[in-house]
Amino acid sequence: MFKENGKYYFSYSWGKTWDETYQVRYATGPTPYGPWIEGMVRPIMSTDDKDKKIKSTAHHTILQFGGKYYIVYHRFNTLDKYDISQKLRQVAADELNFNPDGSLQRVVTTHKGVGALKAFPTRKNWAFGAKINGSNDLDSVVTPGRFAVDENNGNLWIGGKYAQEWLQLDFGAVKSFNEIQIFPEFPIKAYQYKIVVSEDNRDWKLAENQWENKKIGSPLVSSAKFKARYVRVILRNEKQNSRPGIWEVKVY
Repeated sequence: MFKENGKYYFSYSWGKTWDETYQVRYATGPTPYGPWIEGMVRPIMSTDDKDKKIKSTAHHTILQFGGKYYIVYHRFNTLDKYDISQKLRQVAADELNFNPDGSLQRVVTTHKGVGALKAFPTRKNWAFGAKINGSNDLDSVVTPGRFAVDENNGNLWIGGKYAQEWLQLDFGAVKSFNEIQIFPEFPIKAYQYKIVVSEDNRDWKLAENQWENKKIGSPLVSSAKFKARYVRVILRNEKQNSRPGIWEVKVY
């Protein structure tokens, strides 16, 4: 609930959390206790039928900053029809706008989001848009390797069914960098992986060895002084391991 121009806005989630019916609606009233009148636009946010990657949008909060309103919400990764226990929520933020009469407009959901609301130090991500090569894709259309370097957590790379799957980034020239970040598909599972780097695609140096890793989390960070044109991430893919999926690789 929030107050704007003497009117109280009460927003709420509606529908089923785990499917496309999940959405946000709202009502307005003269006091925090009502009486409430539901908004004419309903829902103000829901599954985007044009973008199959923006689904089940709700479980939200609303904030005001710099004279603008924003809605911060969950949406589900819907690459697979996961059981409810495995559905992964992603956090998103978009603008919330008003009509001249004070009613709320339908939220335009995006993959870019609102970005930073205030200035902060930025770093060059050498992985963004890098040329990609890999061992195998589970699906060359739905989960290709290029999705791991597009700075969009709405899609990801998933390797095939080899015992080891790898994804290789080519920056086009030798770069100096200090950090490699891997955002695995399932942050709640432990991934076993190695990272190797090369200046010429012939001589490779081991940058990180987590072949027996038992820790969970995201991102998986390797920090050192690196100098390379190529970075290759190798994931174990035996039955007891999580499948080789990566939302993003970032290099700073």
